[in-house]
Amino acid sequence: MNRNDAYAIEIPLPPLTEQHRIVEKIEELFSELDNGIENLKKSKEQIKTYRQAVLKFAFEGKLTQVQRTKDKGKSENGELPEGWEWVKLGDAAKVKGGKRLPKGEAYSEIKTEYPYLRVVDFDNMTIRKENLKYLKKETREKIERYTISKNDLYISIAGTIGRVGLIPDRTRRSKLNRKCRKNN
Repeated sequence: MNRNDAYAIEIPLPPLTEQHRIVEKIEELFSELDNGIENLKKSKEQIKTYRQAVLKFAFEGKLTQVQRTKDKGKSENGELPEGWEWVKLGDAAKVKGGKRLPKGEAYSEIKTEYPYLRVVDFDNMTIRKENLKYLKKETREKIERYTISKNDLYISIAGTIGRVGLIPDRTRRSKLNRKCRKNN
């Protein structure tokens, strides 16, 4: 088949009014699809905010309104809920410390694929990316064991103590400053 043969193929062609009706229906469906995509984006952000709030409430003891007192296993409201127990964080999660830059090392002067997280980067249960520092590949290799990954939990233990949150995907495989702790 050549181009001239293609010109000779017969196809059904609806009247112009029907063509306009088809176009209107397609535009209506595309508009609904665009609205659906926008709603999905909003829902995704709301879920992110909700997840951060739940994590914050968990650390503040607000999920069950049970707060620990001096008597182990007791709370202001009496006993812990059935099946709950007090445990040390290290028994429930792998706890890692952060690492200062090795002596003589400096941050990279350009943005690299190796972010270096500091307490000042912790914000609202996530990581603020505006002022992130980055490492050179050689520096990163020296502190490789201090890697923190997506969905790991961080807790600051110096500077502003007690900041907690989850590591988002965009800062996965980051290195931690030594004033932070990683739990997963």
